[in-house]
Amino acid sequence: MPLTYPSYAAGNERPRLIYLPGLDGTGDLFYRQQAGLDRVFDVRAFRFNQLVAPSWHDLVSAVIDTHVHDRPVVLCGESFGACLALAVADRLPEAVAGLILVNPASSFRRASVLSSLSTLLMAIPEVVVHASSGLSLNWLCIPSRLASTDLERFQQAIQSVKKADTLHRLELLKQFDISTQPLEHLTCPALVLAGQRDRLLPSESEARRLVTRLSAAELKLLPDSGHACLLERDTDLARMLRSSLAFEPLLASGANLG
Repeated sequence: MPLTYPSYAAGNERPRLIYLPGLDGTGDLFYRQQAGLDRVFDVRAFRFNQLVAPSWHDLVSAVIDTHVHDRPVVLCGESFGACLALAVADRLPEAVAGLILVNPASSFRRASVLSSLSTLLMAIPEVVVHASSGLSLNWLCIPSRLASTDLERFQQAIQSVKKADTLHRLELLKQFDISTQPLEHLTCPALVLAGQRDRLLPSESEARRLVTRLSAAELKLLPDSGHACLLERDTDLARMLRSSLAFEPLLASGANLG
């Protein structure tokens, strides 16, 4: 039996926004955006860093069981999490009221940097992986665009991931084939963000491809941003949603973003 949900318009309940994190899986790196979004959304984070070798099916089921059992949600997926958001929407489209896809890792098969990283990780000891995590920051973000405290928290999140978990998540990305997903049937509003200085993934070209396949999608290019754009000082996701025509009806059902 399909799930049924009450309308947001019934009562004063805020729409629920679920943050689906990148490869770290911690859900701890959304804090810079949460303050603004809390004014209109009930913001929650899905954490998968404690799940042992889950499959895509396991991850999708966990999102649905934890956050989508009683109402429709807006899914905000970053990098790996953007793939998860699309997989959840594919399985249960009626439960997804909106999609926010940030530097989606659905481009993994075309990303030579990540493919090389996977091969390199297999060859080096875990202690070396952790010791050299600082060297990877220039690929994962643009350090000058992050406050020092944000940069430290970002590095801590990276270091918290075990080598085996990183390899497993990279293997999941290898398995994720966006060309086989029927994105055209998704009718919910979608905002696709791409950092044009992303050195890890071809995010701009992937974002353009996704927008052509999603029926109600808007593209937002961030000309100065890297991969970890949600941690950058100048990124304001609430402001972007406020100016989105596609998201206007949904936002009107909650509090005013100001």
